[in-house]
Amino acid sequence: MTGTYEKILERLKRLEREVERLKVKESPGAWLDWTPTQTGWTALPLGVYRYCRVGKLVIAIIYMADGSSNATNAVLSLPIQAAAYLYVNGFIGAADSGMNLSPPGFWTIEGGATEINFYKDATGANWTASGTKLVNGVIIYEAA
Repeated sequence: MTGTYEKILERLKRLEREVERLKVKESPGAWLDWTPTQTGWTALPLGVYRYCRVGKLVIAIIYMADGSSNATNAVLSLPIQAAAYLYVNGFIGAADSGMNLSPPGFWTIEGGATEINFYKDATGANWTASGTKLVNGVIIYEAA
């Protein structure tokens, strides 16, 4: 009987260690603020920049006010580097020169990237380098 109890206790200890390991690796984090670096605006527009990481999944929320445009591109740093083999893209609410875009803006994250590129549309059209511009939406990608 003693041997059986010892085996059960050892198995329970292994299971406890595995549960703790998984908690650290897969625990859903709280929503965190991040301050992205930017290109395309005279300064980072006021807004909400938040993200949550669950395992390798990153969900980022960008909700910015109009910012003063000073370039034909729009780039924000990511809160967490993207996976090396990754290439993802999607649509995002956007405005250029103070006008809401229809169709919506477009974003891309390339493999291993530390930043996200925004475009006026899915063809990769450039922004107006004056006036105001903004992007608002949810970005989902895999972390490195």
